[in-house]
Amino acid sequence: MTTDRIPVAHSVVYAVRGVPEVPDEYNAERTIAPHEITLTYRAAEDSQLGRVHAYVKGWWMQDGSRVPMDKPVGRHFWGRDFADWPEWLAAEARLHDPDDTVHTCPGRWGGPDCRCFDDEAQPGTEAYPPQHRWRVELFDYLAEEWVPGGTRYPERNQAMERCQAMREKAPVWKDGPPVQRRVVRETTTYTVETEHMPVAEAQQDGARS
Repeated sequence: MTTDRIPVAHSVVYAVRGVPEVPDEYNAERTIAPHEITLTYRAAEDSQLGRVHAYVKGWWMQDGSRVPMDKPVGRHFWGRDFADWPEWLAAEARLHDPDDTVHTCPGRWGGPDCRCFDDEAQPGTEAYPPQHRWRVELFDYLAEEWVPGGTRYPERNQAMERCQAMREKAPVWKDGPPVQRRVVRETTTYTVETEHMPVAEAQQDGARS
């Protein structure tokens, strides 16, 4: 007998702290202070629910205080194009998306043919195209700050793979709390100072200002 195993989804679960509260779906007076996020990415997009699902788990909050309760609550987020998602949660979903082809150009995300970041360029003032690098950061929960990693990767998928490997190898601190990691994009731009621009470009820039 042959056993077929067909992957239909990929999930990422991680603890969070310090992210914005989300509205409770059924009680307008309460919000949810997140402490755990589950992101699920389907291999094929659902025509109604979309491809990405998020479950935000946390504690009820009301009037700035935590509501006494024994168990956390949660809220589901579905939908195509993150239309009804909080902006920060949509950014988290894009950050951990295993499909690095979900962007606006045919080139590999962050690769030499990727045009996703071309809108950051400033025509006439850029000496060279912007340079993008990615790195993995670790949250120091004692110092309560993010600590940047030393290695910078030329492509996003390299940093994502490294981040996932580190999560699997060391998911918790020795004293118990979960280790929080994230991938950060670093962009270097090379801008020509106004006094060193060609005369025609400098005059046009001055006329626009």
